[in-house]
Amino acid sequence: MSYKNIEPIKISSIKNEIIKPLSVNSKKGENGCVATIGGSLEYTGAPYYSAISSLKAGSDLSHVFCHKESAIPIKSYSPELIVHPGFDISSNDILIKKTERWFKSMNSILIGPGMGRESDIEKIFVIFSKTISEFKNIPLIYDADGVWFWVDINVKNNLDKNILEEINRNKKLIMTPNFTEFEKMCKLLGDKFNKEKIEQQKIFIDDIYENKEEIIKINEFDKLEKYEDIFINEINLCNKFNNNFILVKKGKCDIITNGKELYMIKNKGSLKRTGGIGDLLSGLINCYCGMINQRLKDNKYYNEKCIINHDILMKCCIFACYLCREASKSAFEKMKYSLTAPDIINEIPNIVNNIYEL
Repeated sequence: MSYKNIEPIKISSIKNEIIKPLSVNSKKGENGCVATIGGSLEYTGAPYYSAISSLKAGSDLSHVFCHKESAIPIKSYSPELIVHPGFDISSNDILIKKTERWFKSMNSILIGPGMGRESDIEKIFVIFSKTISEFKNIPLIYDADGVWFWVDINVKNNLDKNILEEINRNKKLIMTPNFTEFEKMCKLLGDKFNKEKIEQQKIFIDDIYENKEEIIKINEFDKLEKYEDIFINEINLCNKFNNNFILVKKGKCDIITNGKELYMIKNKGSLKRTGGIGDLLSGLINCYCGMINQRLKDNKYYNEKCIINHDILMKCCIFACYLCREASKSAFEKMKYSLTAPDIINEIPNIVNNIYEL
């Protein structure tokens, strides 16, 4: 079936906007310094997967701020990561303030992988989110437990009104839910949530998946009745928060939208959905947001003010989704049923270098 208003996007054109060519004059930090906030007593792999993926994709420095009980295990996984015992369930003020002082040095920050869902950790999530939101030019990515906490505090609506508004007003916010997490996010829509449209969207995705183009943009999708109908839940969710955040909805096709523009990334990935792929993707998004933010700060590429906007952040998400799917596919072709997240991490260098050199 053919569809109107669909524009193919070439990955090479996005790459040229994000990736800075290396040179003999390169300095440490020019490819971005990123942070991953996560890790708990139970979960130490998730923040490692995110943080190491950022490094493998090209970030110069990758920090992990984790529960103090998980710091030593994560340190043991890789000497390349800079690991800080950044919080604990006792809401240690000294530890929290020491951690917060680092944030202004980061080009992009990810919250959520393996963070755990204890009620005391929610307090840490709120404190860190509020602090990062005060730095107007730092992209903030919510993944996994970060998405869960964000939904929970908005559903309960039990925060001080000014704090809640400040967190939700962050215009550099990126959400990365899978299908189940997206359904939880849609609880915030109340009567506006349309369950029937989920099935209609599945049919559309199955159809469009056969289109040969790997990345497509649906132009004016929020103004055309056909597409507006299919993506009504995504539109309503973004509109509820004044189109301030970017939604990266993972699935058969990854859907990226801010309620006004919509992209679909549909290159083939792994047939096995092993644990950890979402952590890798969030790490890649963090990497590219950090890269472009540092590039803007250097102001050697752009002749405009150092402002990072939704357009470039969405391209960072597109690039990350595309590369994650390519690395997953490459690893799956070798490992099949034995595929695990480290196999995909091992494929990242070849995949990114091949695409960077396009």
